[in-house]
Amino acid sequence: MEKKQKIVVSIVVILAIAVIFLFITRAISTHTGYVVKDTNIESLAKCLSENNVKMYGAFWCGHCQNQKSLFEGNLESMNIYVECDPRGDNSQTDLCLDKGIRVYPTWEINGQLYTGEKSFSQLAELSQCLI
Repeated sequence: MEKKQKIVVSIVVILAIAVIFLFITRAISTHTGYVVKDTNIESLAKCLSENNVKMYGAFWCGHCQNQKSLFEGNLESMNIYVECDPRGDNSQTDLCLDKGIRVYPTWEINGQLYTGEKSFSQLAELSQCLI
């Protein structure tokens, strides 16, 4: 009987630790101010545009398409997206070369370059857009 009690106590302790961990991580993410809900996509895109954030990409880049689809077309309509491939529409190849863009997508935020896909929360935090 004692062995069963130890197993039950161990399981209860493990579950309690897991619940505490979930509450702590949720509290941390909630208090940063950078949690972005789907309803704030347009607000985030507007803030990125106002802060002159740019996403450099190429029309054939799958990761760039993923980023564009997250923003439902707002990256292009708000002049955030910059096409780097000379075969793409409205290409700004010289600008991409001047910036040293070699990986797509590359985000330019506050003068810093960040490569790869970024989540809404990452973009909000990097650009200091409290949404």
